[in-house]
Amino acid sequence: MTSLELAKEFIGRSPGFYEDLALEDLDCKHASIIEDAYNQIGEADLHNRFDYRTWSRQSDLSVPAQISKKSIVENGFFYTVARYLYRKLACAKANKLLVQALMDDIGMLVEVGGEKYMLENPVHLTPNARDYYFLKNTSVNLRWLRYLYLLVQIEKKELLSDGDVWVDIGSYYGGLQGLIRKYQPSTRMVLVDFHHQLCRSYVYLKKQYKDSVHIFPDELHRFSGIKDFPRGAFIYIPVTSYKEIANETADLVTNFFSLGEMKREFFTEYMKSVLFVNSKNVYLVNRFVSAPFFEPTYDTDLNILDYDVQGRDVVYFDIFPMHHFMLRQSTFHGMPGIRNVSSPYFEMITKVSA
Repeated sequence: MTSLELAKEFIGRSPGFYEDLALEDLDCKHASIIEDAYNQIGEADLHNRFDYRTWSRQSDLSVPAQISKKSIVENGFFYTVARYLYRKLACAKANKLLVQALMDDIGMLVEVGGEKYMLENPVHLTPNARDYYFLKNTSVNLRWLRYLYLLVQIEKKELLSDGDVWVDIGSYYGGLQGLIRKYQPSTRMVLVDFHHQLCRSYVYLKKQYKDSVHIFPDELHRFSGIKDFPRGAFIYIPVTSYKEIANETADLVTNFFSLGEMKREFFTEYMKSVLFVNSKNVYLVNRFVSAPFFEPTYDTDLNILDYDVQGRDVVYFDIFPMHHFMLRQSTFHGMPGIRNVSSPYFEMITKVSA
């Protein structure tokens, strides 16, 4: 099946697919992304394709300018050369910063023992990849390096055993799930996200693991709970159905970046749920301050103090190292310049207290 056919299959199996914009108190960022996504899906028939990896304000975070034989073969001569010239000439300063950021992240990944995973998982071989940077024996992009780091942490800290139940809140296009499935083929992977994101995850994971069991939103009623899901299955749960699993426990619950972007009402619904409070392992990466007063990035007042871990043991806490040194061109008080992001990210792993 083509990407568009798979997307239509998922939409047909997702009751209320177009109702996410009706959610009350949705933050401005995600409201805009959802609206753009619905428009894109509506136009998919016109283009006879469905882009499930890059869309409005969401991407693989780009790569520096590069021309290679592999890139020409994968993306075509015109696209490769045009992208190279644009990034090398029109965005020379940004390109230089991108090179530095990429090399910093590669060095960070090697330092934590992730070189093996980087070599075993070239990003250009994954479905619908267009942004990648070729190294000697592999290929990467910034988002892929982030996923590789998270994979290393989950493996090294033994947060999952094969066959366990993993619930991920905010799965983007399913890139991390696709990576971990390679090393844990029997793990039950529960993806919780907006309908359009789950649709993209389904297309990506179905193309990568077509023989696996994929459980659609309209099938959830067949199972008595998340531990009733078959081993090795991918399970797609819309955010509007989160309450159906909120009072259960899993072996691992994760959220990377999106909790700190939510309005307090949604944040509290997740953080105070039994799933977050009593699951065996919880792994979070989020901003220390969601909206610093001098650059209110998101329309929420959340900060590190809101991540209540009472009754749980903190087994790991540090600055999230990937992209930590990344600089960007921005304007502050009317002055253009090269600056870091307004708030760094923390990385925290907790276990339920014995």
